[in-house]
Amino acid sequence: IGSRNVQGRLDDDIETFLGAVGDAEFIRAKFDDLRSRPLDFLKENRLKISGEKGGEKDYFFFQYLDQTHVTYALRDRKPAEVKFAVDVPVINVPASSFRDTKGGAGLSAISGTEVVAKEGRLMTTTQFTGCSFCMQSAGDNVVAAHMDPEGVTKKTGLTGPGIRRELTAGGAGFDQTGLLGPLGGDFKVYGCKESTDAGVGYDQATRNYMTIVGVYSRDQFGGWRIFSQFNAADWTFSARQIFP
Repeated sequence: IGSRNVQGRLDDDIETFLGAVGDAEFIRAKFDDLRSRPLDFLKENRLKISGEKGGEKDYFFFQYLDQTHVTYALRDRKPAEVKFAVDVPVINVPASSFRDTKGGAGLSAISGTEVVAKEGRLMTTTQFTGCSFCMQSAGDNVVAAHMDPEGVTKKTGLTGPGIRRELTAGGAGFDQTGLLGPLGGDFKVYGCKESTDAGVGYDQATRNYMTIVGVYSRDQFGGWRIFSQFNAADWTFSARQIFP
């Protein structure tokens, strides 16, 4: 995990921003930074993502959100007060209720989103406060599912660490062949975990949240790369690559 400890660069970014408030070129340069060196960008800048509907989008908006905490945002709509934002081609993975597939014949019962490869495209999904993210390679593409333990009613009795255990251990009727069954490639789950749980994941606590973003480049990365950024209540954050 890479932790943010870049005060010199942070000060330089703020100084640059103060000299170019509302400058579309500055926003474009920061987006290009995210696309060309995503892990480094996420170690140095906070990123928030919001968007509900799934599938291919002509664009999301990339914008500067919070100068004090150097936060950028990817949103499915542009707020009226935002003057400059960069339109970004994305595929968005919507959140799905884990309860609706719990006890199914296998992970293939989960309706995933096919994240189709296209140079320069991003994969987005709304922020995590207890959900798990399932990923499986499908040739040059990835099939992904954002699993919400609570669903719309918020009364399922399921917990974030609980569904992560079931998804990773084959519980509740789920097998480990993944979202695509035996035809799929590597399958991974990244979700909320308790300190006693094995494997990698993010910690669940009040006011903590986690963001996931994917970047595709055949030339630079050899395909899709998916990253997680964990944001703690004290404004510290860290980032890691979670797929492949």
